[in-house]
This record gives sequence, structure tokens and C-alpha cells, in this order.
Amino acid sequence: MRKSLLLLCFSAASACFAQVSFSGLDLSAKNRLLFTATARYPDYGSFNTLFLADARTRSMRQLTWFPEEVLLLQGKDVLQIQNRYGVFRSEPGFTRIAPLSIFPSSSGAARSRPAG
Repeated sequence: MRKSLLLLCFSAASACFAQVSFSGLDLSAKNRLLFTATARYPDYGSFNTLFLADARTRSMRQLTWFPEEVLLLQGKDVLQIQNRYGVFRSEPGFTRIAPLSIFPSSSGAARSRPAG
């Protein structure tokens, strides 16, 4: 029990030291902003995620996914990706990946309309 608690505290502490930076800002004539968020974690390295935001509707969607956990569901016909930005699931046949609304998405994708 004590060892599990120590491991949990260590994991939480290392997550506190994560850094996120934004780059590659590209604003289109239609007020859509394409940008990259880079998350750096001391113990896990770094990864990039591409986002598209619509300034008019204030919606945002995640365009790429760095999987921290991947599952194949429904007879290996549906892909589920879990990462720091939320939980996302494809439709059967690995088409159209969307956030699961029961899990909050920090990208706002679960609460807003697609920017596309």
C-alpha cells in the first residue's frame, strides 16, 4: 500500500513539471488558426499535437493524436485513443475520430463544433 502511494505521488509530481508550448501559428483569411502544441515531460520526452481553431465560432478540434493508450474495440474495428487532451474514438472501419463527450477534452473538442 505504501509503495503504491509513493509511486502515485512520484507520478503526480513529475506531471507537474510538464511544459506546453505553442508554435507554427498560421491564421487563414477565414479566421481559422492552425497551430502546434508541444508537451514536454521530464521522464517521458515530448510530443506534438496539431490543432485547428475557428476564431468566429470559438471552436477547436484536434487534428493529430499522440497516443498514450490505444485500444481496439468492437472486434478490432474501432480505434480508441487516450492522451492528455481527452479520449477519442473512431467510427467502425477507423473513419472519423471524435472525442467521447463523457470525458472532458482540454482541446474543447468535446464541447464545441468541429472547425472544419
